[in-house]
Amino acid sequence: MFQNSKLSRYKVGKIIECFCIDIDASKTALLLKLNRKTVNRYFLAIRRLVHDHQLSKKNRYLVLLRLMKVSLVLQESVAVWTPQKGTGDA
Repeated sequence: MFQNSKLSRYKVGKIIECFCIDIDASKTALLLKLNRKTVNRYFLAIRRLVHDHQLSKKNRYLVLLRLMKVSLVLQESVAVWTPQKGTGDA
C-alpha cells in the first residue's frame, strides 16, 4: 500500500481486515500494537481506494447507459424511416 512502509505485509493485511470488519482505528492500533496515527493513515488510504474504485465503476456504468440510450434512439429512428414492404415506397 505504501511503498516505503516499515510494516510487514501481515500487519497491513490485519489493518485491512480490521477496517473491513469495522473496528475503529484506536482499537485496531491497540490490537496490533501500532500507533493510532499510522492506522488512521492506512484507513484513510483504504477509504480513498474504495472511493476511487466506486467512482470509476459509476463512470463506466454512466458511459454504458449513454451508449444504450444512443442505441435505442438509433433503433427508433431506423424503425421510423424504414419503408414498409408492399407500400410502393421502395
